[in-house]
Amino acid sequence: MTEPVLILMCGMAFAGKTTLARTIAAQCRWQYISLDVVNTERGVGIDGQAIPPHEWEQTYAEAYRRVAETLRSGQSVVYDETNFLRAQRDQLRTIAAIYRAHTYVVYVATSEAEARRRWQHNRITQQRGDVRDDDFAHVVQRFEPPAADECVIRYNPDIPANIWISQTFAL
Repeated sequence: MTEPVLILMCGMAFAGKTTLARTIAAQCRWQYISLDVVNTERGVGIDGQAIPPHEWEQTYAEAYRRVAETLRSGQSVVYDETNFLRAQRDQLRTIAAIYRAHTYVVYVATSEAEARRRWQHNRITQQRGDVRDDDFAHVVQRFEPPAADECVIRYNPDIPANIWISQTFAL
């Protein structure tokens, strides 16, 4: 049996991470785990109100539990979140190491200007959940792009996603 893979999506809100993450998970037949999904299941953040720190702690704990459980079963995971801090990515790499999973950061390096444009456009179309102004600003201000030592795979949006995924993950 080959070791499982943990894909850490990384990028600003509205960078295109979720669309790509779901496509990777479906095409590779890997498990998809998302903080947004966990929050929705828990019933937090769906009313547009700020999510208190203790609720975020519970959401992260549940998401990390799911990642660990999936890797323990030998399955690979696509973890969909901004992962905007190196410390977040390091914590997930620590979990992956326990189960001998290979970890890669898929960096969707959409510019702040483009992410902001998509975010504002979404407020008109409401195609997906909104991100509060203060939450968007927080990520922009504190964003730590992945470093070369993090096994980074930079997404190339010029190539159709299904082809990029096949080439990148040798399917």
